[in-house]
Parts: sequence; C-alpha cells; structure tokens
Amino acid sequence: MIATEHEIFWPFSPESDKYPNPESIEWTRCWFDGGRDWPESDCGHLRVPENWDRPNGRSVTLPFIIFRTHKSVPGRVPVLVAGGGGPGNPLGVVPENSDEMHKSSWLTYVYMSLDAGRDLILTDNRGVGSSSPRLNCPEVIDAEMRLMQQVMTPRVATKDRAKAFHACKERLTDEGIDVSQYNNVAAVRDIDFLRDSLGLETLNIYGISYGTRIALTYLREFPESTRTLVLDSVDPPEVNFLEVSPRQNFSSLKRVFELCSRDSFCRTRHGTALYDGFVDLLTELKERPKSLQLTDPRNSQKFTAQLTPELLVSSIFGAIYDEGKIGRIPGTIQALIDGNVRPVTKLVQEEYVDFLTLYPLDAGAYASYQCYDEFPFNDIEIAAEESGKYPLQDHMNIPWILSEKAMCEVWDLKKTDPIETAPVSSNVPVLLYSGDLDPVTPPVWAREALRFLPNGRHRVWMGIGHDVMSVSECADRFAAAFLASPMDNPFRLHCVDKPRAIVFGVH
Repeated sequence: MIATEHEIFWPFSPESDKYPNPESIEWTRCWFDGGRDWPESDCGHLRVPENWDRPNGRSVTLPFIIFRTHKSVPGRVPVLVAGGGGPGNPLGVVPENSDEMHKSSWLTYVYMSLDAGRDLILTDNRGVGSSSPRLNCPEVIDAEMRLMQQVMTPRVATKDRAKAFHACKERLTDEGIDVSQYNNVAAVRDIDFLRDSLGLETLNIYGISYGTRIALTYLREFPESTRTLVLDSVDPPEVNFLEVSPRQNFSSLKRVFELCSRDSFCRTRHGTALYDGFVDLLTELKERPKSLQLTDPRNSQKFTAQLTPELLVSSIFGAIYDEGKIGRIPGTIQALIDGNVRPVTKLVQEEYVDFLTLYPLDAGAYASYQCYDEFPFNDIEIAAEESGKYPLQDHMNIPWILSEKAMCEVWDLKKTDPIETAPVSSNVPVLLYSGDLDPVTPPVWAREALRFLPNGRHRVWMGIGHDVMSVSECADRFAAAFLASPMDNPFRLHCVDKPRAIVFGVH
C-alpha cells in the first residue's frame, strides 16, 4: 500500500494537550536564536524506553526540533531527517552547534520541506549527539591521538584501540547503560514513537549515508507509516561493507590520479607517473616516517605526529569525501615527494586531527550500531583478502578491519537477526541520490537497493562526492517535486546547478 497525503490532525502547539502520548514529550524553549529569515520552531524532548521490551525500565531522552513551514498547507506530510551518518555522527542539533544550525539543520532541505508546505523534524538517533545517554568515547579519541605519535604495526595498534573501547564500555556499563539496546531497530522504534506522539499518520523520511540504513529499516519495520523515502549516498543492508570496501576505496584513491592525468594543468605540473611516485613514497614512509608538527584543537597544544603510510592514506581518503578538496591532493603528494611537508601537515591536521577531535563520531554508538547490523554479516578473512589485492589498501583497510574485529569482540553483542542483512523490498516510492565521486557509498550500491524498490528512481550526480543534498540545490528541488507527486518522474523538472569543477593545485 502506498500512503497518500490527506487531512491529518497536526496539533503543533506545545501547549496542546491533545497528543496521543502527551506524557512522552516535554516541550522546551529552543536552545538557539534564529535570525529574521529563520522558520518558526518548536523544540522538545521525547522519552522512550532504553529497552523496548521493558517499557518500565531505564529511559532514553531524544531532543527534537520541528521547523515549521511558513506555508499553511493542510494535510502536507512532514519530512523527518533520520539522524546523521556514521553510524555515530550527530545531526548537529546540540546547543553548541546553534550558531551553525542555519547551515546544517534546515537549509539543506528547505525546498522539499519548508518551502513546499511541509514541516521539518530533526532528531539524533539514540546514543548519538544530543541524545541522553550519549555513547561517546573520549577514551578512543585519546588512544588515536597517542597512536598518531608512535610507529607500530597494525596488530599492536589494534590492541591499544581494543583497550580504549574496553575502557569506554566499562564506563558506560558502570553508568547503567545497556549498549546492546543502541541499534537501528531500536532507533526506528524511537522514530515511530515520535510520529505517533505527534499525532501523525505517516512520514516522509530523509536519510544521508548511514541514515539511509535507518530509513530503510524504518520502511521495513513500519511500511504503513512510510509515505516516501529520500535516500542520499545509499548504504543498503545487503551490501557487506567490510568485504567490498577495499575495492571501492582503492578505486576512489586511484581516480584522483586519473582525474589529474586528464587535467591539462595537473598533468603538466605532475606528469603521468604521480601514482607510481605515490606508491614509492608509501614504501619510503614505511621505512622512515616523517615527523609533522600538529596542534591538538582541544587544548591548542603542539605535538609531533609520525607520518606513516596509514596516516597519509587515511588523511587523503578523508579529503576525497569533499569534491572541493580533491584538487589539493596531487599537489600535496608532489610536495611531499619533493621534501616539502607543509601541504601534508595541513591535510593531516584538517582531515585527521580536526575530524577526530572537533567533529568526532560517538564511538560507543558507532560500536553498538556497527556490531549489530554490519560486522556480524561480513567475513573478515574475505575482507582481509580483498584488501591484499590493492596496493594502497594494506595501509587503510587492513588496520580498519582489525580494529572493527577487536571492537566488536569487546562490545560482545548478542546474535543479530539475519533480516539485518536482507534487502528491503517495498512498493513505497523512493528517491535515491549518488555522487559519482563518492568514496564510501558508490552509485552501484544505490542500484543494488533499487532492484527491490520497484517505485524507486535513482540519479547519479557528476562531480559530487558524499552527501549530494548538501551541495546541490537541484537535488533539493527534485526531492520537492518527488514528494509532491511520488509516482511521477521528478527529473522532468528543469533545474541546473551551478557548474562545478575540480581545481587542481596546492591551495
């Protein structure tokens, strides 16, 4: 059955006592000050059971924001953003992000929601960001910062990471938190409880990256409550992430060099053998790592990091997420080959140190979700064998695979239902977006999900990496057309984004 829009009871006033579950919501003053152009907003805290099978036990609190449309269109079904990516990345609705909220929390979706007469609902997944309890792990961040200053084998480094995860789990357990209750199934039950508590019959769900996994799980668990899905940078459950990532990650890294060789400026400046030079550079760094002077943003203290092949490849891979940074990579590599460490120092600072400390994912939540619906269905031997096929992946995927295995052994979750690795099949209309430069959720994954979604439509956006909606205004406008008439082709709408091109050089 495909849900349609119709007149629904939408009592959005916090003073209303007519909600189906009024005791589950505590309305609060919003913790941010909007500008004149900001939409009106209501804020609240949703209380849900930590363990849905024990409704009278410990509770979880999920702050949420409702940005209200300036157009009063009766019956328009709201758009709910199904958390951030990761798993474990906050959506950005915590008070300390209030000064940037106009950039991340509503402007990205303005055409398909607020400008289209739809309210926009934002909330983090349980265990993440603004939720309480928050399963963050400063122990893991501290361990990574220490590891960066040393040179050790992946297996020795894995032991240190395992100790950090063990310390984090012990602390969370001592606080009374049951880490086994933080997963995608519990998260979608939270979302549906919020829907019901707000008196809504259906939702339009938007998901980005791991949020697409949450959105698809919601469709599987609550098909009658799902009007549509909009999936951006798709992570479908049937893809064995650890097994297929080595090939995908290598292809993304190799493509940087291919793009350089096709660009006249980059080719003239760096020649056609930059990739071979990079491989030789990694061999040199394995034998003699270079020292980099970096800054810990948490305390502004300087420290010396060892530029190993693992640190360099991971930092470059982080830059590929953002197509605007790809053009820096060849020049940074060439400078390092020539003995100039300034560009690579900037790269490692921004893409590794700052990401780790200023914009961290909540590692405890990452472990709970990842060890529930991803890791159990991957063959680690196959993942390691795949990594060995590609010359750069020993420096990235092998350490990652070893760490994932050690993390999940520490987290020690119960056996997961095999349904978590099955494709989601549904006639509900679904719109799927992929960036052709995406290093982590490639277009082929969206096409795999599309096989089981007969009313799905997929578009690949050229020159864009991860998170299409954040950079393409047309993606938002097409989504608005899709939500207005889900069974029609939204791409008939005429819309052209501003031209985007990778600009090569050290900048």
